Amino acid sequence: MTVSLSQMEEKVRLLVEHDQKDKAVKLLFEMVKACAKARQFKKADQLRKQMSEVNSMALEQIIGAAEIIDAEKAKAIDPDHKRVWSGLYEHMGEVEASDFYFSLKKMELPPDKMILQQGRVNNRLFLVDSGIMKILYEKDKKEMFLKESGKGEPVGFQSFFSISYATVTAVTRGPVTLHMLDRNAWDLLMAEHPGIGGKLETICKNRIKDKIEDLLKKKAAERRMYERFKIKGKAGVQILDSQNQPTKAAFSVVMEDLSRGGVAFSFRKSSSKEARMFLGRHALLDIHAGKGRLSKSGRIIGVYNQMFNEFLVNFKFDELEPLEKIQDMVTASKAKV
Repeated sequence: MTVSLSQMEEKVRLLVEHDQKDKAVKLLFEMVKACAKARQFKKADQLRKQMSEVNSMALEQIIGAAEIIDAEKAKAIDPDHKRVWSGLYEHMGEVEASDFYFSLKKMELPPDKMILQQGRVNNRLFLVDSGIMKILYEKDKKEMFLKESGKGEPVGFQSFFSISYATVTAVTRGPVTLHMLDRNAWDLLMAEHPGIGGKLETICKNRIKDKIEDLLKKKAAERRMYERFKIKGKAGVQILDSQNQPTKAAFSVVMEDLSRGGVAFSFRKSSSKEARMFLGRHALLDIHAGKGRLSKSGRIIGVYNQMFNEFLVNFKFDELEPLEKIQDMVTASKAKV
């Protein structure tokens, strides 16, 4: 029968009560080893301190216990995470940094996994080690791509520190590795290290590459900047990978409007979840409008569910198209083929 930790602690208490301190220290030493191997480092440290309280002269066992804890901690540290986030740990004291790291939970996520949902209370901070997160924003039932967040950038930090509703949605673009800090672990850290809060918030703030409010203002300005023209026609869309190679065969869409900066087109998908998978993806668009032809690369920055699984998509060009070419395309779309 396996003996629980609480049963072993009771046995230590009885040994101390009967003045069998050497046996109590020996048992505590074994408990430290077990807890350290199980990565229960906080408990292991508590037991090591208890060894000193039981018999402060048992230096060999006390020092040995500390060495075991340090060795297990070293084995448990993710070197890739520490390298990516070295700037964060350098601003913490040694004990602070250790306690912070072991309060985190490592997560390896598949593509299209939502970790943050707009409008929901957020109790988690995500530190991205590798991969790409898509940051999305919804307004008037229209979902827009705002930006990508990669390694070394925190996700969810504003709503985490303010204990408020998330202002954006975050979805993995591909496989993502990150470390997550939840509210309960954070509260325990704050109780032990009161100064850690300001450090972490400041560092996270400095690591944000583009503020959400600035991106939203920029998108609003872009919509006003370029005149949109109604256009009839079809287009083929090919989703591209990170090397700008097609991931699958092109699918057909219906053109809605055209501007120097991008286009709007509509297509059908079986669900909103399937449509969302295209948000933020780089793609190649081949437009056929009457006698007009136009091929442009760009990014899908908005998806709007119009009813009955028909979606309106905003596609932003990588490079602006001359106004004359846009006007020629609109004219060509009206001509008979």
